[in-house]
Amino acid sequence: MSSIKEKLREIKEKEPKRLETLVTLLIIISTATLGYGIGKISAQESHDSHVKIEQVSLFENSNTANTLGGTGDLVATEQGEVVGSRNSDKYHYPWCSGAKRISDANKVWFKTIEEAKQAGYKPAGNCPGLE
Repeated sequence: MSSIKEKLREIKEKEPKRLETLVTLLIIISTATLGYGIGKISAQESHDSHVKIEQVSLFENSNTANTLGGTGDLVATEQGEVVGSRNSDKYHYPWCSGAKRISDANKVWFKTIEEAKQAGYKPAGNCPGLE
């Protein structure tokens, strides 16, 4: 059994032009394959880096203040910082699901969380960020 070096030497001796053509062809195919792979990877990375950011209102009522303050913090509605119900002892941020379920006739608005606590209200468990 002959080694690869011996086979290459035989080919080179018999057909030197054919070996050069074969090596050139292998280099071209390898370069094309590598270039294609690098192009695919860079196109995917460039596609992933585009992020679309939209400002979404967290309030459904039209009589609310801006949803985002200058620092990016959520701000209170014109009525107050938190809202409770006349039928319960829980208070919510206006954008929480529990606050949205309170009918307008039963809403009790508080300017601050402290004001709600002094009135005997407790934070709603389903409203993230309340203390």
